[in-house]
Amino acid sequence: MDKYSKSTWFAMLQEAKKQNSLAAKHLPPIE
Repeated sequence: MDKYSKSTWFAMLQEAKKQNSLAAKHLPPIE
């Protein structure tokens, strides 16, 4: 699974929270 930078991962987390809280549980690991 791809690794993301903290800034990218955090942006994805914030967007996932807006769209669907469940999506935040399935984000890829942070390096």
